Amino acid sequence: MRGAIMQPYFFPYIGYYQLAYAAEKFIFLDDVNYIKKGYINRNSILLNGNKFDFSVPVEKISQNRKINEHNYINNFSDFLLLIENAYKKMPQFNQVMPLIEEIVFDENLNVAQKNSRSLSAVFRYLDLHREFIFSSDIDQAHKDKGQTRILTLCKKTNIDQYRNAIGGQSLYDAKAFENENIELKFTKSNTSKYDQGSQEFIGNLSIIDVLMHCEKSTVIKLFEDYTLIN
Repeated sequence: MRGAIMQPYFFPYIGYYQLAYAAEKFIFLDDVNYIKKGYINRNSILLNGNKFDFSVPVEKISQNRKINEHNYINNFSDFLLLIENAYKKMPQFNQVMPLIEEIVFDENLNVAQKNSRSLSAVFRYLDLHREFIFSSDIDQAHKDKGQTRILTLCKKTNIDQYRNAIGGQSLYDAKAFENENIELKFTKSNTSKYDQGSQEFIGNLSIIDVLMHCEKSTVIKLFEDYTLIN
């Protein structure tokens, strides 16, 4: 069973989706501490031809509480207006905007839950099938951290082929995985360029930018545009 484990982010960049595409089972690591300056509630889009950073407000952020102990403030109007202004003329706007609205208007404001939907709902939109689960549902009484926690989650969910984004390569000891009979490989995103119009390509934006510019079949091809390395 191929698996991947990541913190839940809000409409993350395409490399996150490539990682999920490379797996059969995706575990949202929702019971680790919130990182204030991370990408849990923020990302970037294309606005008037330039990269534009956005964030969605979260109530009382604390790095001493877990991701799944945080809630979004129930006001997404500024975010939706930003997306509309940025992409209303894009070819897939009429198909993608309802998907985004479905996610943000869901009454569950829990950060982990809403962020997880920005992955699972996109896969459903593309008719891609993966199993999505939360680490907090697997071992609530855990005390493990880092690599040990990842290995525990893999063993408890029958993952014997673990996939991680290339940025985490220095965090893991291949021998430790080998000792548990778990294959360790990393997904390295290729160029993953797509048509953004006449301007010079700007990469690593939120998946929203990809969805707004590309037909479903093109999005899937972009998900496949990665290399597995040891």
